[in-house]
Amino acid sequence: MDVILTAGGIPSQKDPLHTAARGGYKAMIDINGKPMIQWVLNALSSAAKIERIILVGLPPVTDLNSAKPIIIVEEQGDLLSNIRAGCHEVSSQHTGEEHVLLVAADIPLLEPHMVDWM
Repeated sequence: MDVILTAGGIPSQKDPLHTAARGGYKAMIDINGKPMIQWVLNALSSAAKIERIILVGLPPVTDLNSAKPIIIVEEQGDLLSNIRAGCHEVSSQHTGEEHVLLVAADIPLLEPHMVDWM
């Protein structure tokens, strides 16, 4: 199964996360030595049922690691547009899969068994 991982969003100066993000993407906020999104990627990479990760919302040159293939789709302007772009990318791959999992980058406590259960 493919997963669409949404990771867009740069907090405004009024957002409490602005300082932690250092003017960058919320998904890249450091949590215990890793970007928040890396914790999510680790869980998705270790999940048995995930084949590919469609990462939507970060620039193409992002230093992230995954045991599964990552296809990066650039930020589309808002969450719904990012989800649409991820779905378009999944459908363009013609894998024959009937389901896709949608996951946000801000759930660093996600575990592989949770992903496989879904």
